Amino acid sequence: MGARAAKSGEEKRESGWVGGGTHRANAAAFGSNFWKKFAPVLQSALDVPNQGIEAKKNKSKKRQSPHFLCFLFPSSSPPESFAFLRVGMRRIWRWYQQCLATHPVRTQVVSSGLLWGLGDSGAQTVTHYSAPPDRRARNPEDEDKEFKIDWKRVGITSSFGFAFVGPVGHYWYEYLDRSIRRRYLPDTFKFVASKVAADDLLFGPLDLILFFAYVGLASGRSVEQVKDDVKRDFLPALVVGETVWPAVQIANFRFIPVRYQLLYVNLFCLLDSCFLSWIEQQGDASWKQWFTLFKKMEDPKSNV
Repeated sequence: MGARAAKSGEEKRESGWVGGGTHRANAAAFGSNFWKKFAPVLQSALDVPNQGIEAKKNKSKKRQSPHFLCFLFPSSSPPESFAFLRVGMRRIWRWYQQCLATHPVRTQVVSSGLLWGLGDSGAQTVTHYSAPPDRRARNPEDEDKEFKIDWKRVGITSSFGFAFVGPVGHYWYEYLDRSIRRRYLPDTFKFVASKVAADDLLFGPLDLILFFAYVGLASGRSVEQVKDDVKRDFLPALVVGETVWPAVQIANFRFIPVRYQLLYVNLFCLLDSCFLSWIEQQGDASWKQWFTLFKKMEDPKSNV
């Protein structure tokens, strides 16, 4: 009896184990069939919100106004049209950096001369179209003449950039940085303020005097005429320029590395040369009489 009971218990356990395995296999098969049938339905249900988001994005893109460059180049997108410009500018900048690292003075001289010549070309345009009415009345034929660049004047201004601005500016900014670093920590208020003050009080006035004198003599004027021009134009140019250049130099001495500071200044000199030419074009304008301190100092001497 005991042997039969043990045997029947083993059979039940074996049959139960086999039955449990069968149920497990059936459950696995049911799960796989369920997933195969309902997975596409679930996937489509999950994709509906994503499709809605993508549709909203596409609608927002369509609503956006087209890039302004598309009006200039309707056949191609702006990135494709101007990719060559970006690549070209990067290559020019890398080439300039290599030249500046190998030949710093020579690179500064060449870049200064080219930029000053380019600035004078723009200055001649400003001078031609901003001539005072009284001067146009004296020369009515000038209005009918076609505007042409005076390449001799461009060469004179460019040579000033080659001969003075390039070499002197290179050594000036390096010397200024070394001397101020000995007294103040870099990027501090005193460091930047000392540089701006030294540049505005020393280099700026010297640059103006030499510019007016050199351009006058190179243009064929006499020494007396050059003196009169300097007395007439120096102080107005200095006072008006000092309202702009301190802000330019604060950004220069605070954010620009020393090796690029002269290039930064020369880029602003493109506008400054237009301003200087406009000053010269004004001649004896009435607003300059506020600055004619030199003439007032000479009048008592002449009356004695």
